[in-house]
Amino acid sequence: MGRWAIACFMERTDLRQKFISAHGWTMAAITALPVDASRRCYFRLAMPDGRTCLLMDAPPHAEEKFREYHLIANALCNAGLSAPEIYASDFDNGFALIEDFGEDTFTRLLNNGHGTRELYLLAVDAIAQMQQRIPSDFGGVGEYTHEILMDEVLRLIDWYYPLWHGARASADLRAEFAGIMDNILRQLPPLKNVLVLRDFHVDNLMLLPGRHGAAQAGLLDFQDGARGNPAYDVLSLLEDARRDLDPIVMAEAWQRYAAQINYDKHDLALSYNILGLQRHGRITGQFIRLWIRDDKPQYLKFMPRVTAQLTAKLQAPVAAPLRTWCEKHLPMINEKWPDRPAIELKKILLN
Repeated sequence: MGRWAIACFMERTDLRQKFISAHGWTMAAITALPVDASRRCYFRLAMPDGRTCLLMDAPPHAEEKFREYHLIANALCNAGLSAPEIYASDFDNGFALIEDFGEDTFTRLLNNGHGTRELYLLAVDAIAQMQQRIPSDFGGVGEYTHEILMDEVLRLIDWYYPLWHGARASADLRAEFAGIMDNILRQLPPLKNVLVLRDFHVDNLMLLPGRHGAAQAGLLDFQDGARGNPAYDVLSLLEDARRDLDPIVMAEAWQRYAAQINYDKHDLALSYNILGLQRHGRITGQFIRLWIRDDKPQYLKFMPRVTAQLTAKLQAPVAAPLRTWCEKHLPMINEKWPDRPAIELKKILLN
């Protein structure tokens, strides 16, 4: 259990136990589940009779979008997809009892030799069905706006640049980078917004073999969903910072998705490349932020892959201005950074 999970477990024990007891799970054994980059905690409750469920603990002060989780879960289920059923909720304190999908994440299955092609084609089917059946004006969530995309990609220069240079970027250099990214993002084709879950990758997908069609993909961790460009979730799935994907499977999955939705294929491909620059740049900076600010160094193992993905996206024609900027100011983007101690970086980045 991580440091945040331990604190979460200890600080809210009484509230948690009252909620569990009020809904008939007093006798359940409680096991903390591994934490991710968020500040939510999950616990598996197991009753003596074999019944299980998950307890979501989303402290209100942590801004974990508890209400959005409920809205999106209902929308996904109404679209014939599989989000965990919500059995009980306490909105004031941020607790929910939700359906336990078990242990078969796509990640675990892939690590155990399960067919890659089958899982990725199932995943893109789920994305296509979500985009087809959930209205583009779906309420209750915000829009993944240009301003948010810009704010996120600035993490590259704010957190990754100092790793190489031992100092923050100057205000002028930061403004130059921001101007380049602003121009690139404004070239996103005006495709109709859809619900995007934003963290659509194999860690957040589970195989539910007792269900049919796209509902066999259990969907998790979607509280940050927003209305945005339809290419975003496909990009998140196929160019995952956590694992490599066979290019043949990647191409087939992309073609299968594109065949199911009614968008101009050139516009989709351009969106995919632009959002790839944004996402890989954001994640490159975010993994450093998780290490330095949140004391979560475990994400550093993914850095070689995500910087390689960013380098690949820099080769797209639309990325030419950013490629030129990186060649001048961050030419080592796909190399191992200098061995700077975390304590040195904390002084640079947290003061």
